[in-house]
Amino acid sequence: MRHLMPTVGSVPVWLALAAALSGFAVGRAGPGEAAVAAQSLPVASPVAECVPPGSTAVPLPTPTPTPVAPAAMNAPLPYPGGWEIAVKDATTATAVETETPTGVFVRVVLAVTNTGTGARYFPITDFVLSDGQDRVFSLAVGATGYAVAGSGLGRPPGGPTDMVVVFDVPTDAAQPFVLESTADPTFRVRVALAVRG
Repeated sequence: MRHLMPTVGSVPVWLALAAALSGFAVGRAGPGEAAVAAQSLPVASPVAECVPPGSTAVPLPTPTPTPVAPAAMNAPLPYPGGWEIAVKDATTATAVETETPTGVFVRVVLAVTNTGTGARYFPITDFVLSDGQDRVFSLAVGATGYAVAGSGLGRPPGGPTDMVVVFDVPTDAAQPFVLESTADPTFRVRVALAVRG
């Protein structure tokens, strides 16, 4: 016995109903909504298609930049912001005025030239000192403050004039020491400690 399907004219009722519902849904969408709906469909990424199912994509490693070889002392080097710096001298000290180190102070004398057109403050806090064990030491702010108290940090155009930066390093710190900049990774100067009688 044949099952008869109800029809509307010559079209089965369920086909007519499906067509009516899809027309209702399209008719309810605003002018731009159909385009937005089409745009929001997921699109396969070419990279994702290359990754086997069940595995995760591994990002490529970022190459570590090779450090710039340190320059020699007494060689004037350009520095960002309109400066030129040469490392003149470096010595150790057990105290700077009333400041005492936890290890030993390393005093580094810089010859600083303002190559700009107006007086400016020298960015003294940019500098750190590293030792032969790749340890990095920050500026000893109090000792450096005493060391530059006579000259201040303001620098008129021209020069060079001396500036002193002081670092508190442990007693087991080993040479070679390198003066580096946190603002300019290309500024690196090998610092040889002078032995004073």
